[in-house]
Amino acid sequence: MYPARSLLYVPAYNQDWVENTPHTTEADGIIFDLEDGTLPEDKPAAREHIRETLPELGETEKSITVRVNPPETGYFEDDIAEILHPNLDAIVLPKVDSEEYVRYADNALTFAERRKGIEKNIDIYLLPESAYGLYNPYEICSASDRVASITGGTTRDGDFNRALDYEFTPEGLESLFARSNVLAGAKAAGLKQIISGVWTDIEDLEGLRKHATFAKQLGYMGYEIIHPSHAEVVNEVFTPDEQEARELQEMVTEIESAFSEGKSIIRWRGEMIDRAHFTTAKQKLERAKLYGVLD
Repeated sequence: MYPARSLLYVPAYNQDWVENTPHTTEADGIIFDLEDGTLPEDKPAAREHIRETLPELGETEKSITVRVNPPETGYFEDDIAEILHPNLDAIVLPKVDSEEYVRYADNALTFAERRKGIEKNIDIYLLPESAYGLYNPYEICSASDRVASITGGTTRDGDFNRALDYEFTPEGLESLFARSNVLAGAKAAGLKQIISGVWTDIEDLEGLRKHATFAKQLGYMGYEIIHPSHAEVVNEVFTPDEQEARELQEMVTEIESAFSEGKSIIRWRGEMIDRAHFTTAKQKLERAKLYGVLD
């Protein structure tokens, strides 16, 4: 499904999780984690778990991605060489701090795809967990045609948090500028999947709902999650409201009729509606249809 409403991190060191989660989770996508969620001594086995599982995921409608290790760790090249497969949709590139970093990953993917005979171009999802990446999202998103998504994440005490040295609050006002900047830069670069996250308090589902709702209000299209129980809440938040969608459909029908009569604006439930509102409504209706809210 595209764009994904929920992307679930799955630590790749656990073979059962890697094999079973794609078939059991309600999340729209999977991020098999070779980076922070896997200890150095477990990385070779974790790659093997992913490599053995990917051939079984050809029929899934879920987005299948892998968070690889940054190049400076010395693990990146082995990650790319071992886990690439036609059923892999994207690699998630962490701690992005320059355009050169993105281009290096692009070149590594090109080499590995040719070597393995993979005909499709595997996408890159960016995690700009550095001050440079958060300040220059347009530049890093434009560094490669493979870039298809970026995350403006605000995990408590995570890399994003440390890069800007702010004090985390559930309300998120301390990271508002950075998240808005990521969103604007990614939009300017033409990205259609811009993701937020992560809520680390597994049991606080109401806190998750509020955090995800604020991200949606900012303009984000989905949310990364770290526990399967979070998928239902996040999917609900990012699924268009059916009643709102039907009202938009009525408005579109009425303004189309007005356009055909040579009118440029209408009055709709006390508001002035013109072509800009019409275009926005059409965009929202397409998203509602994408998720099956409307036929």
